[in-house]
Amino acid sequence: MNNPDIDSDGDATNFNQTGETDDLLDDDVINQNGMSGGDEDDHDPAQIPVAQTFDLALKKTLQTTGSLRPGGQVTFAMTIYNQGTIDATNINVSDYIPTGLTLNDPTWIGNPATLVTPIPFLAKGDSMVRTITFTINLDYTLSTIRNWAEISAATNALGLSDVDSNPDATNFNQSGETDDLFDDDVIDQNGMTGGDEDDHDPAQINIDQFDFWH
Repeated sequence: MNNPDIDSDGDATNFNQTGETDDLLDDDVINQNGMSGGDEDDHDPAQIPVAQTFDLALKKTLQTTGSLRPGGQVTFAMTIYNQGTIDATNINVSDYIPTGLTLNDPTWIGNPATLVTPIPFLAKGDSMVRTITFTINLDYTLSTIRNWAEISAATNALGLSDVDSNPDATNFNQSGETDDLFDDDVIDQNGMTGGDEDDHDPAQINIDQFDFWH
């Protein structure tokens, strides 16, 4: 005949022991009596840390096709990627409007232009696109315009900072960034260790200055 355990009730149901809760208060206890309100010492947890990362990236590309001339409109697309292991919330983007362009888009405001309505949620592993439209100034006489944008704000449930970028609203304060296209469309470098900040990206357009009157 088997004798029952003197201070525990062996079974296969979690947390039905007297006084047990889902915490580590009684971790590794083996000398209490579960039959009289103490820890059931045949029941024990172990906890492991899980490393979460918060990592957003942005790629800016030209969406408008065909010839671009002063007085016309141009639209850029910005793809925001959640490369981390946790969901992102309240994402905003700053677009640094260059000389030659005038904002012509009701979903953006200011200069730097920011989204009127920030992106409320972006699940881990997902991406989404936001577009921005400008008018090319009639008096613009150069052959190219370069337009930069970056993620300027974002939050997450754990309060983590971006692992490889520093979201802000100041152009060219990123480590190693200059006003060129060397790191155009890069979304896999680490700006904290001297690489490209992958939440900051340019797109360049060529302006057709052909004079129809001559």
